[in-house]
Amino acid sequence: MNKVVQESLASFGRPLQSSMDKLGKQGVRVDPKDLQAAMDLETPIKAALADTVRNVFIPAMESITAQILQKATPPPPPPPPPPPAPVPDKQLLAAIENLTQTISSMNSRMEAMANEIKSLKSHSVPHPPVPPPPPPVAPVNQLEAVRNEINVLLQQNQFQAAFTKAVSTSNTDMAVYVCSRANINAVLGGSAPQLSQPILLCLMQQLGAALPTTESPEFLTIELEWLQEIALVLNPTDPNIQRHVPQVLQQLVGCLNQKIAQGNPQLRRPL
Repeated sequence: MNKVVQESLASFGRPLQSSMDKLGKQGVRVDPKDLQAAMDLETPIKAALADTVRNVFIPAMESITAQILQKATPPPPPPPPPPPAPVPDKQLLAAIENLTQTISSMNSRMEAMANEIKSLKSHSVPHPPVPPPPPPVAPVNQLEAVRNEINVLLQQNQFQAAFTKAVSTSNTDMAVYVCSRANINAVLGGSAPQLSQPILLCLMQQLGAALPTTESPEFLTIELEWLQEIALVLNPTDPNIQRHVPQVLQQLVGCLNQKIAQGNPQLRRPL
């Protein structure tokens, strides 16, 4: 733009300069400063042009551009139509209605049953007395059955089975019983005893435990006699009883001391 203004001023100033030269030849003089001030048209022209561009040209271009863009941009699509209202399913409505009726009928029945139960409770008839339970059948005497089995085994000379049956009951009376019914020489005599080392140790333990409570001199004699013979044939180094022998012997000594403290003269003779 500056270039255009300068070219316009130059084309305007050349004829004026030629006229001034002619006037100079005729003796007319012009002050150079005044001439320069008169020729300085560039500044006001620039200001006027800038004002024109700012206030006229630019708003016109903006308006034209907006109109062009408005015509070039397609209008927004119309909003989609609302979805159709759902149509109720007649079968589903019928099923719901049937279910509602069923639940209502059940509630009515429950209320009727509750009222009936309440009425029955208020007019309840006393129940007949429950008959007493039959008297319990007396159990078979297990110890008597064991004694019978022991007798049968002793008669058959099955000593190991007979004494095993006796000590397995963990009843000291049964241990004394089998000793009273057996022949001590047949069981413990000979080159080897007829009882295994574990059975001998169990028999010693149960006979010793019976000592403090034995009142019969006959049974006390049997217990002492069998304890003496067992002590002779017991093998403390047998691996089946080795770790149990000290405890059993300690219990036996305690039972003997307890019996001696009772002042029984049978225990004063050497074992």
